This record gives sequence, C-alpha cells and structure tokens, in this order.
Amino acid sequence: MSYAVEYAKHEGLGDLKSLAVDNKEVEKANRPMIDDMIKEIGQKFSMTVNAPVECKGLAYEMMMRYPFQVLTRIGPGGQEWGPTGGEAHITLDPKATDIAVKISPDGKKFAVSGPAYTEAYDTQGKIDKGLQRANKNR
Repeated sequence: MSYAVEYAKHEGLGDLKSLAVDNKEVEKANRPMIDDMIKEIGQKFSMTVNAPVECKGLAYEMMMRYPFQVLTRIGPGGQEWGPTGGEAHITLDPKATDIAVKISPDGKKFAVSGPAYTEAYDTQGKIDKGLQRANKNR
C-alpha cells in the first residue's frame, strides 16, 4: 500500500492515506474521492499477474516478488521510473529458467516473466535493468 500512496503523491493525485479512516460514515463520504483517485491511477498504471501454476512454496514467493519489484520502482523510487501510462504484465512461467523483460517501443507497456519454481540469478537486478530501459523510451 505504501508504494501506491507514494505513487499517488508523486503524480499529484493527493494523499490516499489521508482518506483511510476507521469511521464508516467518513469512509462513505470519502468514497467518491477515493474512486476518482483509483480511476486516475488506473489510467496511468495497471498491472496484471498471470500465474498458471499452483502458487505454493517458492511459486507463491515468486508470484509476490515480481510485482513487488515493479511496484518498488513506482513508489519511493518514482524518480527512477514513473510510468505515464504504464501497463505491466507479469507472468510466472513453469518452464522458464531466467527473467525476461520486454518493453514496447514507447516504453509504456512491459512484460516481466520469470520462473515459477526456481529463483533466477539476480532477479531484482534484471527487472530493474528492464525498467531502466523502459524509462529511457518514455
């Protein structure tokens, strides 16, 4: 959640955290603002995760790690890579042995795929390098 909060601030969408309350009436009153922020964030960045495997053990860890690596780049690291219409597609591939990052020519769409049952060497570094390439193409 903190990465989404930082991204929203970075993009001038407001402070999502200030809208989170424990009072149901205040939450109901804030709902239209929250919906507007979510809609704006969705137009700037979206992510899908495809995990055609049973996500237990290491596969579960990888299913969580790949999106986390991407999200760390749009939160506090937003200066390093902040999508202006980013669309992320992340896939756990049971046959893969390494991380692959593919980027559209305009840098707005990218796909990260990686092994489901083994950990690739330098997973974070490979995802970071791929996103740096995407940043150069924006």
